[in-house]
Amino acid sequence: SRVETHRQYYGIGSNSDHTLVVSCKIDIEGPTSVDVIDRKGRVLRTIVDSDTMTELYSPLYLCTVGSHVLVSDWDTHTVFKVDVTSGQLLDQMTHSDMEWPCQVCVDKAGNLYIASLEGQCVLVRSPRGEWRRLLDARQHSEEGYNLPLGVCITTSGVVVVAWSMRAITTGSLLTGY
Repeated sequence: SRVETHRQYYGIGSNSDHTLVVSCKIDIEGPTSVDVIDRKGRVLRTIVDSDTMTELYSPLYLCTVGSHVLVSDWDTHTVFKVDVTSGQLLDQMTHSDMEWPCQVCVDKAGNLYIASLEGQCVLVRSPRGEWRRLLDARQHSEEGYNLPLGVCITTSGVVVVAWSMRAITTGSLLTGY
């Protein structure tokens, strides 16, 4: 199906009740927010917005994990963990190499993976809060593909990264590790 919405959404994740969790940057129609919408594009509720959480400035990508949503904020170089039901901020995660965080995902063990665009790496945060660089563009990219935009974990546990060149419009290269 195809649905038009009244706001420009960037990140999207599914919720257990068949609704969608979406992120929206500041626009004419309202504040920056993370909303729950139905399949017809109607906003059912706002989980969090820039009026209630001033640190939320530019949420681009998100993923839902149980009753939580993980939102990467481009401008604050932070990943926020928010309770979907209450809108309560549960955690703010940042790292010196997290520059313009893009796609985020979580594996079965609870490790958080973050594609850090300007950090030119994929970061991993363990459930205990320990950080490590999983992939570095200088070691794993080919022919100028040095900007990780997307990351996901397959059902078999393979990490897949979408790499782009400096000019983002040139396309991307998928690699699996």
